Amino acid sequence: MNKRKIYIIFAMSLFSLISSFYIIFDLEKLEKSREKNRGKYLIESQILILENILNSYLYKTDILDMFVITNKGKMDGFDYIGEKLFENDGVIRAIQIAPDGIIKKSYPLKIDIPGKISLFKNPYRKDEAYYAKESKELYLSGPYKLFQGGIGLIGRKPIFLDNENKNFWGFTIIVLNYENLIKKLQISKLNEEGYFYKILKYNPLKKKYEIFAKNSKEELKEPLNVEFYFKGQKWEFFLEPKLGWNKENHLNERLGMGFFISILVGLITYSFLYINEQRKNMKEISMRDYLTGLYNRRKFEKEIREKILEDNIFTIINCDLNDFKIINDTYGHKIGDIFLMEISKRLKDKLENKGELFRIGGDEFTIIFKDNLEKKENKFFWLELKKYVEKELIIENININPSFSFGYGVYPFHGRTIEELEVHADKEMYKNKLQYKEAKNP
Repeated sequence: MNKRKIYIIFAMSLFSLISSFYIIFDLEKLEKSREKNRGKYLIESQILILENILNSYLYKTDILDMFVITNKGKMDGFDYIGEKLFENDGVIRAIQIAPDGIIKKSYPLKIDIPGKISLFKNPYRKDEAYYAKESKELYLSGPYKLFQGGIGLIGRKPIFLDNENKNFWGFTIIVLNYENLIKKLQISKLNEEGYFYKILKYNPLKKKYEIFAKNSKEELKEPLNVEFYFKGQKWEFFLEPKLGWNKENHLNERLGMGFFISILVGLITYSFLYINEQRKNMKEISMRDYLTGLYNRRKFEKEIREKILEDNIFTIINCDLNDFKIINDTYGHKIGDIFLMEISKRLKDKLENKGELFRIGGDEFTIIFKDNLEKKENKFFWLELKKYVEKELIIENININPSFSFGYGVYPFHGRTIEELEVHADKEMYKNKLQYKEAKNP
C-alpha cells in the first residue's frame, strides 16, 4: 500500500475519532432515543463493512465471468487467472468454474476427478444451482458444512454467452471459509463493546430466515432491526445493548465506542480503496495475453480508437508467423509456447519506443507503429527488425528458423476506421504470404 492511501485511511480514521470524541461528551445528556440512533449507526456501519468485504471476494466471479466470455467459453489460462485472483488470507478456499454445472477447474484446491461433480445432480446443491441459473444473478448460499470439511459460504454466478442471457454456459464459483470471514468482518467487536447481535439471511428455497452470525443463545428483548438487500438477497441485522437501552452512560465506555467507530471508518475506507485498486488490476489483467504478457486485441482496439481521435499519422502492421502449426505439430505445444514468447520478446525489444506490440491470437501479432511505415528510413528500420526477428532460435537443443509474413495499413491514407485499415493490412499480408509460399515451393 502506497503512502497516499495510508494518509487517506489515517485522515479518515483521525477525522472519525475526533468527531466521535465530540459526540461522546455530548451524549452524556442524551436519552434513550439517542442511544438507539447510535445503535442504528453501528448496524449500518457493520452492514457497510459486511457488504464491502463480501464484495471484495464475490466480485472475483465477475472477473471469471469476463474471462470465460472473452475466451468464448474456453477455459485455457484458468490457472493463471485463478492465481491472480486468489488471496492467501485464509478466507478464499477455492475459485472454480463449472461449465454446464460440472466443476472442472478449481484453484488452489484441485479436483480429484474433474468433471464428476455436477451441481445439477448433487442432491444437496442442485436446488441452489437451478435457482442461480433461473435468477441469472449471483446466489450466495451458506453458511453450512462443506464436503471438504469446515463451514463455508459459496457464491455461484451463472454465465451466459449472449446479451439476452439465454445461452447458459455454466457457473463461476467462489468458496469462502466462514470462520476466517467472520474474523475479517470483526463482528466480535460488537460483543466486546457490550452488544448482543444477530444477523439473518433469507433462504428463498426454504422460504425462511437462517442465522448468519449471532452472539446470544437467548432471544433479544428489544432489539433494533435493519433490513437490507445484498446481491438480491434479503438480510436482517438485530442489535441490542447487553444492559438495555436505558443503561447508565459511562465516559470510558463511550471513549471505547469512539475508538471502535474510528476503526470501522478506517476499515470501510480501506475496503473501498482496496476494491478500487483490485478493479484496476483486474481490468489490466483482462487486457493482457496470459502467455506472452503482451496486450491483447481488446487493448489494441481501445488504442486504435484513441489514435484515430488524435488524427495523427500511424501504421498498423499485422504479422503472421509462417509454419507455426508445423512447429506445434512436430515439437509439441510446450516448444510452440516458448517459441511464441521468444518471438514476442524479439519484436518488443527491437520496436522499443517506435510502436506498441499486441498478440491478437494464436500466431498473430499486431503492431501500432507511431509513424508512416512507407517512409524510407522506416522501411529500412522494418527490414532490420524482420532480419533480427528471423534469426535462428535454439529451444531445448532444437534449431528453429523463424519466419513471418506481414501487411500494413497507414492512417489516414489506407483507411480512417479500424476495419478499413485491417482490410488493407490483411490484403498486403496475404500477398506477402503467397510470396513466401512461392519462394518455399518454387
